[in-house]
Amino acid sequence: MDELTYINWSEVIRRKIEEVIEEEENKRKREREDYKRSPWP
Repeated sequence: MDELTYINWSEVIRRKIEEVIEEEENKRKREREDYKRSPWP
């Protein structure tokens, strides 16, 4: 594998990881909002 391909792949993977992290944060935010809305203590 040449260096350029390697760099491109690491970039692709990094972006994918960032997307996943963002999705997880959004999910947590939503869960927190649901929790606030819930009548349970």
